[in-house]
Amino acid sequence: DRDPLRLAMAAANARAAGLAGRVTPVAADLEREPPPAADAIFFDPARRSAGRRVFALAGYQPPVALLAQWQQHTPAIGMKAAPGVSDDDLNSLVQQLGGTPFESEFISVGGKLKEAAIWLGPLGQPGRRATLLVPGAPIHTLFRAHGAVPPAPPLAEPQGYLYEPDPAVIRAHLVAGLAMQLGAAQLDREIAYLTGAQPLPAPFARCWHI
Repeated sequence: DRDPLRLAMAAANARAAGLAGRVTPVAADLEREPPPAADAIFFDPARRSAGRRVFALAGYQPPVALLAQWQQHTPAIGMKAAPGVSDDDLNSLVQQLGGTPFESEFISVGGKLKEAAIWLGPLGQPGRRATLLVPGAPIHTLFRAHGAVPPAPPLAEPQGYLYEPDPAVIRAHLVAGLAMQLGAAQLDREIAYLTGAQPLPAPFARCWHI
């Protein structure tokens, strides 16, 4: 990091976690210097400017364009992003990386969409993933490979049960795959609500009896 205060905070956190011997804070500006030699890189760019949130990847600091340079030396890279990152931005990043698709993961915690992550090289599989984190429960993940397009679910009037997909599933555009798992229909093409005649265990959706 180029901010000494952030480096001091990272060192304090490492000490508190008993990991001080495994963490080496380095003051550096990665826009001017190459990243350190490593098996993998996790990149958490600043997503605020002048105290306001930045939603476009082009506004992150350091710029995400550096990923293309870093990947020439370290293929395994993970990057944290805002959960509202646009599909246009993700498609643009693919082009910046030479057209190679990557894994986009959208993560919810306790039913609320919290963040997105981009996984390059061996850290991910090209495609979209929704990951659900619930305290005290197993991790659930739903994945669709790049280029795999499931058929659109049938449309139907409300049946015996209503399913509301988790926001990570909606943001990852995996509603059709969830509908296929549940054998459910969609109420309308413009909304994500699903409906079915029988209730099925569905960690990726909340279910109500109609």
